[in-house]
Amino acid sequence: MENLIEQSKRLGYKRMILETGELLKASVRLYSKYRFEIIPNYGAYVNMPESLCMGRSLKDSAVTIQIRLL
Repeated sequence: MENLIEQSKRLGYKRMILETGELLKASVRLYSKYRFEIIPNYGAYVNMPESLCMGRSLKDSAVTIQIRLL
């Protein structure tokens, strides 16, 4: 998953979306671990209540500051 996210960033994509099943709890946990959030169902999944769509931004949202103490 990390490689897919990094490759998508390098290619210039701004967002990733996916579809999984509401009953696939392990999948939902995995995607959540990688900061995917539930979004409204899209496309062919709009009228499928058993589908669960997720998405995440590919923009870096965290800023890391490194302080060196002397």
